[in-house]
Amino acid sequence: MISIRCIRPATAEPVTLEHVKTHCRVDGSQDDALLMGLISAARQQAEGLIGRVVCESLWDVVVDGGITGPYTFPLSPCTELTEVRVEGNRVDTSRYTFTPSGVSVNERPMLATVTPGSDFPRGNVCMTVKAGWPEVPAPITQWMLVRIGTMYEQREAYAVGHVIGEMPRTFVDALLDPFIIPGGI
Repeated sequence: MISIRCIRPATAEPVTLEHVKTHCRVDGSQDDALLMGLISAARQQAEGLIGRVVCESLWDVVVDGGITGPYTFPLSPCTELTEVRVEGNRVDTSRYTFTPSGVSVNERPMLATVTPGSDFPRGNVCMTVKAGWPEVPAPITQWMLVRIGTMYEQREAYAVGHVIGEMPRTFVDALLDPFIIPGGI
């Protein structure tokens, strides 16, 4: 069994409140809380659509039963393996190799891997990885701005927890297409 848990969320969203207010032509601060919620919702929706982690964050990936061969991380981009523990004990970096995923859309591999060496210990493995883009690609932030603007302008069509009017796929959604990893997070 594999479990994935975010242990340190991103410290900032890919677009700022000021950027969104300019895009949506909002003056004043009366809608700031609403806009911040829409920023978070748009990022989460982008992550769900592309199967990737958008903003740099720290994750624990736990593999019950351990790993005996190359293990492919389900998170992308996965740029750094900060720690490996087996049965709670830290494993020295000389006992495995880590291949990060490509950060740009055209880089390979799309998914990072860790390959245990012959002396890698047996048991349940917990790997801490840094996932997400150090700098979010412009097409994703542009998609977010359009999505946030649409949700803001049509906010009466949405209720907390329920979408009353489903937003159809538009040409703007194609901005995300190059970043999609089928079966990602």
